[in-house]
Parts: sequence; structure tokens; C-alpha cells
Amino acid sequence: MYIVLKRLGNFGAHDLVSCKACGGQMVLTRRTPHPTLGTKYEEQRFTCPQCQREVFRSVDENGEPYGGEQV
Repeated sequence: MYIVLKRLGNFGAHDLVSCKACGGQMVLTRRTPHPTLGTKYEEQRFTCPQCQREVFRSVDENGEPYGGEQV
């Protein structure tokens, strides 16, 4: 008998994102499974603690942005 373990992707959760509004360091504040693309994709929200700007992105299980979108 073999036990197969599925490797969980990192979803780019440790990416460093700069705020385009003020240049500050954005923080990953929410990660959820993507509502329409399924479990192999994740929707992420980044928030800038300096100016409160929020940006969203969708990434695959390897941390690559979906459809070439950029934060």
C-alpha cells in the first residue's frame, strides 16, 4: 500500500509587493480559494499599512499570477 501526499502550493504567499500609490510595503491580509477558478487558484488581498490601499490578485498553486495580471 502506498500513501500519496498532495504537495500544497505556496500560492506566492511570501511575495513582497510594493504599493503603487505610496511606495510602502504591502501586507498579505487575506487568502481565499478562488470563487470561479477552483482550488488550484487562490484570490489574495494585499493592504498597504501606510495608505490603506488594497489590491487583489489571483494566483495558481505555484504562485504565478493568473492570466499575467500584475499587482
